[in-house]
Amino acid sequence: MHLTRDAQVTAVFQFRPQDECAGLGPGPVGDPTGSAEIQPAQFESCQTGPPNGDGIVPLGTMRGPAVVEDTSWTFFDPQGSRRRAFRDFNVTVAERASGFMLSRTQESNPIIGRREVLAVDNGGNIIGSTTSTTESYGWIMAVHPFGGVVVEAQHPGDASAPKIIVWFDDQVHERWRAQLPNQDQVLEIGVDRQGNVLVLTDGYFRYGADTLGAVWIDPSGKPGDAFKAGDLHWRVTLSPRVGNGFFVQDEQRNWTAQFEPFAGPTPPPEWLAARPENTTLHMARGGRAYAVIARPSGANNVPSCSTAVEVVAPSGRSCGTAVFTTSSGPTGDGNSICESSITVGYDGTALQKKFGHLSTCNWQWWRGFFQ
Repeated sequence: MHLTRDAQVTAVFQFRPQDECAGLGPGPVGDPTGSAEIQPAQFESCQTGPPNGDGIVPLGTMRGPAVVEDTSWTFFDPQGSRRRAFRDFNVTVAERASGFMLSRTQESNPIIGRREVLAVDNGGNIIGSTTSTTESYGWIMAVHPFGGVVVEAQHPGDASAPKIIVWFDDQVHERWRAQLPNQDQVLEIGVDRQGNVLVLTDGYFRYGADTLGAVWIDPSGKPGDAFKAGDLHWRVTLSPRVGNGFFVQDEQRNWTAQFEPFAGPTPPPEWLAARPENTTLHMARGGRAYAVIARPSGANNVPSCSTAVEVVAPSGRSCGTAVFTTSSGPTGDGNSICESSITVGYDGTALQKKFGHLSTCNWQWWRGFFQ
């Protein structure tokens, strides 16, 4: 219409909702950006650590009984070149933006040996550590989104000592410590995307047997009241939700509950509860979505096996699936095991254990695939 004089008009705007999967779905898998191989010694098994924000990949071997494990970690750059190995007793690794946070037992006797927390750079060099001569840290260790880790502080040999939770930053400086309101055994610690800490306990002293206990700690380190969190599970996993709060997985790897910050448990969302057992979650797309990692499919001594990783929006809508397929290694000798397990790292790197064999462990990875 062409106007030759002033006129009154009305504009009607129609809201067009943005596609919640925009920018979230995975692209083609393509060729891996790096790979590595480790040959474990006799009676050693291979283990995988989470890649950090620089794409450094920790891969390791472990030997010994369940209580005293001689552990070795080797750091690989994004292309697969070895940097440095780190060996000690009962070493666990936590991801972060650059370098890693580790905990280790300082003496070979885990009953009297104290554990310490270490900051390690990308070359495997120790750049910071705890200095206490009385406390032990890090049997349970949770990554803090603002840097460092949150751990339980223990006093070896003193079961009556207060239960203390400590936040150490990336340089292993203490940011805060919080005393729990009871003596219950700590089973799991989680830190959500806003810095809220949830501590799960066995609930024995407060509620009696067979009850899971819980305590929230706010971002400043102030603990709330203890509360019941459901039936007791001795092996329980906390996975941060997009935004805040947690999903809970029991020892059978079934999703059993979720927590809003500073509230008790409620049923998990339908989209998560419907997932089969052994499904795991990791943040993807900078904390805007979930990487839902399925159980590897395949069998021993088959030509190939695979793992599907689905990207899911916070609402539960599927935004696409990437399938990582790999050779299972030599076949027909009874010694090759289909692995194909996937670990997603801090920067979204997808790390796949290619196959297990009595003499060799192999990995490959796609740097930043889910970033």
